[in-house]
Amino acid sequence: MTELSGRATVLVNPAAGAGTAATSAETVVVTLRDLGFEPTLVRTTSAQHATEVAAQTAADDIVLPLGGDGMISFVAQGCVQSGALLTPLPAGRGNDFVRGLGLPRDTLAVTRSLASATEHRIDVGIAGERVFVGTATAGFDALTNERANRLRRIRGPVVYTAAGVRTALTVKPFRFAVRTDGPDGAREESFEGWNVHIGNSGRHGGGLAATPGGDLTDGLLDVLVSRGRRFDQLAASALLERGGQHVRLPYVDRWRATRIELTATDAAGRPLVLFADGDPHTRTPVTVEVRAGALRLFH
Repeated sequence: MTELSGRATVLVNPAAGAGTAATSAETVVVTLRDLGFEPTLVRTTSAQHATEVAAQTAADDIVLPLGGDGMISFVAQGCVQSGALLTPLPAGRGNDFVRGLGLPRDTLAVTRSLASATEHRIDVGIAGERVFVGTATAGFDALTNERANRLRRIRGPVVYTAAGVRTALTVKPFRFAVRTDGPDGAREESFEGWNVHIGNSGRHGGGLAATPGGDLTDGLLDVLVSRGRRFDQLAASALLERGGQHVRLPYVDRWRATRIELTATDAAGRPLVLFADGDPHTRTPVTVEVRAGALRLFH
């Protein structure tokens, strides 16, 4: 049984959820105090600040990021360094990591559940030098995510649908080169297509099942590639991704790996941005690896 210190640090991104995260932070603190914790509220000034606070937290303290997937990702990076336990509180537009854990998308419901929570060790992905907990992606879905991040007037997961429609009208196929190492040995291929997903929890984009069946505890990352040059191939893959049925398409393939080397360029030969947990992570070429059991979850 996990020995907790009793201390809990709530990290709130004041801008998350169109400002709703900040309004619920005080209620979270009161609820934690009622449960017997010693809570501290920290309003983050930047993503780097969130990582630094989590990295300086004592092991066996609980860190509760109140924000979106990006906020959770940056806090997870700090928790991996400090050994602190992470409890993600949903307060973003997508909340994909919370969805993947099967937790309610209600901040106070998750907070109250800590009365009977237990520790779970999960894997994280490392892209370059950054941790991600959900899905890393390059290609059409990354461009959609980039556009969605600019559409501030649309609230909730529907923003990703709106962004996807607009992106599909102008996008052209990308060029990918993928080399992986995993339980079945090395694999290498180059192709034109629409997406490369590297999944830990397997969800992104407000509920899309990018790599369905992703296991947070198997010590592996799920790789999914969507090939093709035609618009109908892109459309079918995008429409079926919400239910995870795109894996049945003949031009979609998936496998598992421990290390992925990815090179990706657009039609003009420019490197692509790798998005992970809803934010730009790094540019290709990039090496992505799994770090098994590196993050302590408490839920």
